[in-house]
Amino acid sequence: MAYNIVLIAGSYYPNFSATGNCIYQIAKCFVDKGHNVYMLSESPDGNESFVEYEGQKIYRATSKRLKDL
Repeated sequence: MAYNIVLIAGSYYPNFSATGNCIYQIAKCFVDKGHNVYMLSESPDGNESFVEYEGQKIYRATSKRLKDL
């Protein structure tokens, strides 16, 4: 049985933070076991986007807080 797993990190692929790198290792284990992994991270350039990387579906989002910086 495959589960849907949602993970959240501030900075993720392709510019991993230290925490993002740890979460990436965990996500890889879930993908290898056949689960669906959805990653939510902040968009570094302020543009929302979607990308698939090594079986992970990565959604990059922005917020008013980030846009005001």
